[in-house]
Amino acid sequence: MSTPLSSAPRPAQILVIDDEPDLRTLYELTLLREGYRVEAAGSVSEAWQHLEAGRFDAVITDMRLPDGQGMEIIHRIQKNQRSERCVVMTAYGSAENAVEALKAGAFDYLTKPVDLKQFRAVVASAVQAARAPVVQVKPMQAASVAPSERVIADAPSVTGSGVAALDRLVGESEPMRLVKSRIAKVA
Repeated sequence: MSTPLSSAPRPAQILVIDDEPDLRTLYELTLLREGYRVEAAGSVSEAWQHLEAGRFDAVITDMRLPDGQGMEIIHRIQKNQRSERCVVMTAYGSAENAVEALKAGAFDYLTKPVDLKQFRAVVASAVQAARAPVVQVKPMQAASVAPSERVIADAPSVTGSGVAALDRLVGESEPMRLVKSRIAKVA
């Protein structure tokens, strides 16, 4: 029995940013074969034209671009509170660059030459994370818990399965509240 087209999930939207045309085409073709809708850009300014025109599930960007850094894109996505997951790729990989990218909000970091199997897996994870419903952990009711240790509405979010796991923790004592708060922060 076939499913009506209207109930089929829309293909994930991916933006690929790389100044090397051959690599950009390779990434585009790889993602198109996976069933994604792909747009491409060769610079920071071109990438922003695409981002201003629409939303994406994932953004894959090279670290060094002709008119700036891929990090600028990540910072701007974070600043504008956009939902795109960013994957950074670079031929100049180092632990420092990886840490910088991840601290800036990158979903993942890959070094060139990129293994296409790993590339597909990372993009699939980024898309899945972008589409996963995010549920905020409810505030704790403990007045005795220090404000810095309370789980509040703007605390880091925990996805559906994480909330279920937190709900299975039994106890409302101050130590248990602290444990739940720390778990939510780490998540």
